[in-house]
Amino acid sequence: MGTGAPCVDLAGTGAPSVDLAGTGAPSVDLAGTGASCVDLAGKGASCVDLAGTGASCVDLAGTGALCVDLVGTGASCVNLAGTGALCVDLAGTGAPCVDLAGTGASRVDLAGTGASRVDLAGTGASRVDLAGTGASRVDLAGTGALCVDLAGTGASRVALAGTGALCVDLAGTGMGSETSIIAHHRPAARAVVSSSEYSVDDDCSALSKMVGMVDKLISILSDCEITEKDCAALTSALRSNPSQLRELNLDNRNLRDPGVKLLSVVLEDPDCKLEKLWLRDCGVTDEGFAALTSALRSNPSHLRLLDLSGNKLGDSVPLLSAVLEDPHCKLENLWLSYCGVTDEGFAALTSALRSNPSHLRLLDLTGNKLGDSVPLLSAVLEDPHCKLENLWLRYCGVTDEGFAALTSALRSNPSHLRLLDLSGNKLGDSVPLLSAVLEDPHCKLENLRLRYCGVTDEGFAALTSALRSNPSHLRLLDLTGNKLGDSVPLLSAVLEDPHCKLEKLWLRDCGVTDEDCAALTSALRSNPSQLRELNLDNRNLRDPGVKLLSVVLEDPDCKLEKLWLRYCGVTDEGFAALTSALRSNPSHLRLLDLSVNKLGDSVPLLSAVLEDPHCKLENLGLSYCGVTDEGFAALTSALRSNPSHLRLLDLSVNKLGDSVPLLSAVLEDPHCKLEKLWLRYCGVTDEGFAALTSALRSNPSHLRELDLTGNKLGDSDMKLLSDLKNDPHYKLETLYCKWIIYYRLQNTVICNIFR
Repeated sequence: MGTGAPCVDLAGTGAPSVDLAGTGAPSVDLAGTGASCVDLAGKGASCVDLAGTGASCVDLAGTGALCVDLVGTGASCVNLAGTGALCVDLAGTGAPCVDLAGTGASRVDLAGTGASRVDLAGTGASRVDLAGTGASRVDLAGTGALCVDLAGTGASRVALAGTGALCVDLAGTGMGSETSIIAHHRPAARAVVSSSEYSVDDDCSALSKMVGMVDKLISILSDCEITEKDCAALTSALRSNPSQLRELNLDNRNLRDPGVKLLSVVLEDPDCKLEKLWLRDCGVTDEGFAALTSALRSNPSHLRLLDLSGNKLGDSVPLLSAVLEDPHCKLENLWLSYCGVTDEGFAALTSALRSNPSHLRLLDLTGNKLGDSVPLLSAVLEDPHCKLENLWLRYCGVTDEGFAALTSALRSNPSHLRLLDLSGNKLGDSVPLLSAVLEDPHCKLENLRLRYCGVTDEGFAALTSALRSNPSHLRLLDLTGNKLGDSVPLLSAVLEDPHCKLEKLWLRDCGVTDEDCAALTSALRSNPSQLRELNLDNRNLRDPGVKLLSVVLEDPDCKLEKLWLRYCGVTDEGFAALTSALRSNPSHLRLLDLSVNKLGDSVPLLSAVLEDPHCKLENLGLSYCGVTDEGFAALTSALRSNPSHLRLLDLSVNKLGDSVPLLSAVLEDPHCKLEKLWLRYCGVTDEGFAALTSALRSNPSHLRELDLTGNKLGDSDMKLLSDLKNDPHYKLETLYCKWIIYYRLQNTVICNIFR
């Protein structure tokens, strides 16, 4: 390109030419007319015809007299010479003139260059340059294709499918009557973006300017380290247009009281229509919480979801009571996990819910030491007007007295609760109290989680007895971390009941033995079509237990979709039985996790399953499995023959070394749909990484997440990956490597370095 006279034909006419070497005499024909010309050498006499009329003029020589004709009339004028007067003619009339002080259509310079321009008047001619480079693309035709370039590279695209980039549909093209912007930013206060830097406040400013352009705005700014300044820009825009926003996620440690106070001004506006607000881990204290609850008291009817988890609210929780007891309050979901709720705060909270019990559907009080205060919740739950469906009381220090009061209330009003999570509370011998709730024919509980609750044999016996008498309602039972011992067979009578509707059973770390597994699998054989998820992560299961389970899996009526058998002591014998069963019935399983089993040379047995065209396995976990070169070769060979089903592959902590190139043939197959590949601590070599990136270049559109943590990769390896970002089909969103996470925003790679 350094000849001074290269030629490019953009219209297929063979006529136009471009001089990129700075000779001062190039020409470009954008319409195939041969009439338009551009002088990139700063001669001051360049001409651009945007409509093929030959009338428009642009001076790129820095004289301060830039003329632009947006419709080919020769009338519009823009002065970028710093005179303070911006003239824009969007209709070709030559009439409207706008002062930089903001008297009509606005002009915004986000980088101090005087080059950026934004029209928020709904004319369809908006332009945003966040880096001051002038490279952002513009939709002047109202087609709904507004492009935002976060780095000034001109590479950003429009996503109308909620891909996590800024997306705008100004014309309703495929998004119904409503239009959405979704802004999803990744962690880090400052990030390196294609060798340029931007801060979150740049994005907040751009987002603020767009608030008035859409019918619906969903802003996800969690973990962006939003500062008070950023929040000021955002809330200023929301105050000017408070009725648009429906969902706002500001989970962020830097927001703190000043940011929350600014947000409160928006919330108290009667025109505010915000329905969902997340403020997790925002450092909110008494002052910020007071402002927030005051705003909600003045405008209580719009909010449906409020998440304040991880803020030390302590004695301020009573301030929320005035909101909750208001008959106009419509709050349905309230998260207060790990908020340091005191006895006084809990008393005020439950008092408010008693006075207005019919609106709340979800309450999460996880991690608050409620202890003896739990009985206060009983008066809420036993109210026939109570509609609470989901209750989380994990690690709340629930006592025997509290559990007794809780179950008593549920017995008097058993029909509303759908989910109950009491994990992490030492219930022990009190579990039988729950039985009277579960055996009530009016009980509608679908999801019961009792992780690490110290359930005893007596408690488990009572629990299973209740489920036998009323087996049709429960869908999920999680008993993880309870040492059930010889009690597991009691569960069999529940599972073999044809009326049993249990779909998800978690018995992780429950001490399940091969004898227990015999009873369990016997029940599943008699009723194989119901269970969808089974977690048996357990060191005592071993080959005999897995062989028994295989008999269930090979049953054509078996509908099991997800199976976890991590650290089960499975060896060649058990794995052979398992793969044989899956070969005979390959079409049902979607997830199989065999991590931390010494499979070694047995991995090739899995190949016959994977290469079966009926195999629908989407998630395969083989981390810490001692996969050998032979096993890896067989595995990749199977995936090459049937590459279209697998979505996640975890091979972490297997010494793959020089075998990694074998995976390339899978990745480069255009039919490959793999989205997540985890190769942590696999000893990936330079050769392996080169082959990996080469495969991604040839088929860059499928992989979303690549984890290479713990592999010794050099700067040259990083460059190979960074070169991929220029591919317009490149879809990689997250790369874990060394101590760095690389994120992709559209076609730009962002590096967030852990601090």
